[in-house]
Amino acid sequence: MWVTDISLQETRAVPALAPRSALFILLLSSIILFSTVDAHTQATYSQGLPTIGKTGTVAVPGRMAIDALQFLNPLTAPDICAAIAAACQSSNTPVPTTIDARGFTGDQVCAANNATQMLNGCAANGGKLLLGTVHLYADGPTGGINGHYDDGHSSGAGTPAFIIPNKFWGIEGVSRGSGESAVGTFLSVCLGPNNPIGGTNACHNSFPVRSFTVNAATVSTAGGVTTMTMTVSPALNWGVNIYSGELAMMKGNTSPASENGTYKIQNGSPDTTVKVTVAGGPDLSS
Repeated sequence: MWVTDISLQETRAVPALAPRSALFILLLSSIILFSTVDAHTQATYSQGLPTIGKTGTVAVPGRMAIDALQFLNPLTAPDICAAIAAACQSSNTPVPTTIDARGFTGDQVCAANNATQMLNGCAANGGKLLLGTVHLYADGPTGGINGHYDDGHSSGAGTPAFIIPNKFWGIEGVSRGSGESAVGTFLSVCLGPNNPIGGTNACHNSFPVRSFTVNAATVSTAGGVTTMTMTVSPALNWGVNIYSGELAMMKGNTSPASENGTYKIQNGSPDTTVKVTVAGGPDLSS
């Protein structure tokens, strides 16, 4: 029907050339279609790498950055952090590494281990992570307030939710934002089930308790060593959310006020007290 319509129109305008014009149009269409199929079948595809040009009819992938969005998979990489980890581990990843995750936008919740370990595969070669207008939350670890994140190398209490490996250049966002901002880039943590993010991509577990209220503090000296004992709440979970030898900051204390500062924790029990060594002096006897 298409050829007939063209032929009729051309017959009224230039009767002698109508069959040739129709043949030319059909032939030209065939050439265009054939060329498109040929280029497509010869193009090379490298997961996560953009096509920046071609050699003849063969597409050439770029080697400047790798797109983490292309690695999102409901079974193997179900969240942004897992997709970033997969991009880090890909054989197509440029060295040094630039992971481009700017395709992810809005609220994104990562499973605890995915958040903490997402850059492990990039650690050896260095690199940078690019984030777009995304609000990235690390879900709490198993155990919630009494749990801890895992860096993938048998880490324990006090492991941060997000880790930038040695030699890695950092995480770069497109703009500055905050937890109350509708735009911008920021990293945060979950505070409990559906808090602050609910829905299909929701928070499930709480961030571990890492802040304790000091209800009382006493200072005593024995054997030439001055010790401050703090009674705290909620109860500690030694070795899980706090460990002996960890540095802790004491702030806001009024009894004695002179002992605010950062100290190395020296004991592991009981669960309601924390002991630290402080400088001795005559002002500590009150």
